[in-house]
Amino acid sequence: MMAMIPDLSAEKLPANAKAALLTAEHPDSISADEFRRVLTRIIYPPEGSAELNTCLVTSASQGDGKTSLACNLAISLAQANRRVLLLDVCARRPSVEKTLDLARGPGLGEVFARKILLQEAVRATSIENLFVLGPGFLTNEVIGKLASREMVEFLEKAEESFEHVLIDSPPTLLMADAKLLAPVVDGVILVVGAEVSSLGMVRRALSELQQIGSNVIGVVLNRAKHVAGGYMR
Repeated sequence: MMAMIPDLSAEKLPANAKAALLTAEHPDSISADEFRRVLTRIIYPPEGSAELNTCLVTSASQGDGKTSLACNLAISLAQANRRVLLLDVCARRPSVEKTLDLARGPGLGEVFARKILLQEAVRATSIENLFVLGPGFLTNEVIGKLASREMVEFLEKAEESFEHVLIDSPPTLLMADAKLLAPVVDGVILVVGAEVSSLGMVRRALSELQQIGSNVIGVVLNRAKHVAGGYMR
């Protein structure tokens, strides 16, 4: 367990507070502090562990809050004066661009199809040091090449321009995308939404990720609710 992100109802935040932008808009909140707790594991890996330059964020099922975590981690890294690329490979249901108030545009699919250069596809955000690359409109290019040598070469090239590459991928148990990418990144974070994914689903997701040799660095519990009363409740 890397961190426990509290449910927004537990914090005294404005009603219009966006979970995916808490580290930018409410940096003094408990949630933002928990996101930074995850950040320390990325910046300062245990002795003997490889640096986490490329990190995949996934979940067991839909609605766990993986995009929210990916955005907040990317923002936190950018605030730490690190050049960050937030990559959205959810070709079927992309959401990173919309979350960061960007219109959907050409992205990874067009880069794979050689219709646009990486430098042209990457877009700056309103947050200094944070850049975004969505899946683009050629979704079949993205879906078909996640396990290709082209994807590996793309990540290697991205690492030359950015200190960290964070990848928002589809849920592990719903799509194969995360499992195709997990073995070629430095680390994987599994997001678990309270009252969303069951314990059995989480165990299965972890097992499938570990079976393919991915480096699962931890689990983040999202939208946890405090339960008062009871011994050690």
